[in-house]
Amino acid sequence: QAGRQYESHLERFVTIGQRDSPLTDGLERALQSMCKGQAAMVRVAPEYAYGDEGFEGIGGKVAAGQNVEHRVTLLDFKAAGKGGLKSMSFDEQIAFAKGIKEVGNTLFATRKPTHLRRAICRYEAVDKILAVPDHRADAASTNAAQDTRSSALGNIAACHVSLKNWHLILSPASQVLKMQPHNVKALYRRALAFLELGRVHEAERDVKALIAADPADKSVQVLNQRLNKMLKEIDKESPFKNIFK
Repeated sequence: QAGRQYESHLERFVTIGQRDSPLTDGLERALQSMCKGQAAMVRVAPEYAYGDEGFEGIGGKVAAGQNVEHRVTLLDFKAAGKGGLKSMSFDEQIAFAKGIKEVGNTLFATRKPTHLRRAICRYEAVDKILAVPDHRADAASTNAAQDTRSSALGNIAACHVSLKNWHLILSPASQVLKMQPHNVKALYRRALAFLELGRVHEAERDVKALIAADPADKSVQVLNQRLNKMLKEIDKESPFKNIFK
């Protein structure tokens, strides 16, 4: 109910990034930017709290679609590993990132909006961990890191497709294509986002590349039909259509 406390803890140990985290996605994100000893009021919108599912806490219920407020103090924290990421070797960082990605994959598989947003948070963590390559690493480790990072970025785009966050698909899909120019999944997701955003000529470029890669793909054919229909509509509305007649 609005304005009612639904849960309270004097002290609680939590692990950021777990699949079944007791925290809302919004609170997890806030904690990652807090300092030891810092107190904060974290206001979380429904889509980053309990979404359309709601929640039943120790002291009450949170109805579906409600905002949530957390009053929280970060008493202490312990970084991943013995000394955090900086103490890990490059291969250990890759293995750690893969573990986080697997948590994201499990969340993504449910297709629930609240879980998709949690999955995005995990995939974004993978991207941050592996964003800076280790130039001392051998080719096998470098390729493993790039594959893991590009997979995480691709999954971010896939989550946003499911959530219909069209404008948020473009950046992760484009980053994948910088690393893997022929990644058809990233190309398809970006083309779809361009179409949904009305950026038809940019979509046309990507659709042409998709057709060149696999002209028999039915999903690409459907996308191409949508594109041609939109191009015809633009042509009809153009003031220069009959200028040379």
